[in-house]
Amino acid sequence: MLKLLFNLPPICYVFIFQFLVALSPNLAALSVGGMIGYPNVLLTQLRSNSSTIQLDMDTASWIGSIHGFAGIPSILMPSLMQWKGRKLTFQVSCLLIALGWILAYAANTTTTILISESFHGLGSQCVFVISFSSVSEMVSPKFRNIVVTYYAVTQSAGIALVGIMGQHLHWKTVALIMLIPITLAFLNTCFMWSESPSWLALKGKFKECEKSFIWLRGNDKAAIKELTELVSARKVEKKTEGVFKTVLSRDFYIPAMLMFVLLNTAYWCGLLVIIIYSSEIIKITSGNKEVIFYGAIILNILLFICYNISIILMKQFNNKSVLLCGVIGTVISAAFIFIVTLLQSVGVLGKSVLCLVGLIAYMLSLVGCLISPCYAMAMEILPVKHRGVGGALHIIFTCVLHASSLKAAPYMFVSIKLWGTFLVYALNALVCGLIIWKYVPETKNRTLQELEDYFNNGNFDKKIYDAVQEPIVNSPHV
Repeated sequence: MLKLLFNLPPICYVFIFQFLVALSPNLAALSVGGMIGYPNVLLTQLRSNSSTIQLDMDTASWIGSIHGFAGIPSILMPSLMQWKGRKLTFQVSCLLIALGWILAYAANTTTTILISESFHGLGSQCVFVISFSSVSEMVSPKFRNIVVTYYAVTQSAGIALVGIMGQHLHWKTVALIMLIPITLAFLNTCFMWSESPSWLALKGKFKECEKSFIWLRGNDKAAIKELTELVSARKVEKKTEGVFKTVLSRDFYIPAMLMFVLLNTAYWCGLLVIIIYSSEIIKITSGNKEVIFYGAIILNILLFICYNISIILMKQFNNKSVLLCGVIGTVISAAFIFIVTLLQSVGVLGKSVLCLVGLIAYMLSLVGCLISPCYAMAMEILPVKHRGVGGALHIIFTCVLHASSLKAAPYMFVSIKLWGTFLVYALNALVCGLIIWKYVPETKNRTLQELEDYFNNGNFDKKIYDAVQEPIVNSPHV
């Protein structure tokens, strides 16, 4: 259709089609970011005297944390993703999120609000896994880092946007506005997406795989080489013999363990805790209303700015190098917050803005260097052929770590105080960082097949197959 409308060089169509693939996940990410910030809008407005919906403490706590628990049933989505493909499952995920916003707009009771939040949690977990799988399989390795990182950037924009709108608009109006990007993501997928070439090859549909690959990536030398390797590997590999043998295979359990370490680093370094409880943390450590107000604004602005910084860093440097720099910065800044809050707790230091300075440094390290590489590498290291079971495991890890980190935070503030909480975050970052440094491979500019070969053989030099000597037809780009 685009070729009929515009007489452009073939390379232009490659960029356009990959842009259209990347557009849907990022539109979805804007809506998902809105979902992350939406509980704060709900809690603030529903606690006001003008609200007709009354909140008790138990209901309020569920509004803040139900996303993680509601996402657990999405473990079925990766199996559907392997069975029916990436395109259909992404569309289903979009519909779940859209239903959540529709229910939020129509809600007149806390029960309906909780149901809408449950659909948000379920849909966000589904769309996260499918987005990263689709991007890693359909976008060229040289653009993959930027597209994956922009998911986090767009998500942070959604968080900030909902926070700003929540200060001026009714929560139902906010829900209606946030329905728009997820609807556009769904429509773009319907009309502008091809199916994933990796999934088509996995299903033995090699002609369709070739057509989809060249449609997305063109037919230059590098693209044809990657297509040849993809088809060759799928033609000679043995069929999966069930979940049990999958779990015991070397190219599954090693990436799965490392995936947990990467996700644990992202969640249990406390980013979500700072986003949701920043005002409370600043209140405890500063006791100044102006510092609380402006400090929360500064941290929200930094969230968006730092995600943009992470794009530049991941473009210029290796993923693993950026991640390890983030670990070092996170440990140092968490140690600084630990020392300040410990001295405050024993009366050596009075309340001041020192902790806010530490939180700013913490945000710079976490969001600028650590979070984006963790999410990107966690999905990239998982082989395509195991993304049914592996995707379900990814969701379980994400839901458990998301829910546990947020549920535990208020109790940690009470039992081990702020200094103990940030000591836990620093130790977690240090231990996980050492494991990543030792065992996680660099993923930047590596094809998915190269990463799969690495976990089978321990290096990038050996291959698990000999190239199948069958010509790849250089189909014209359409």
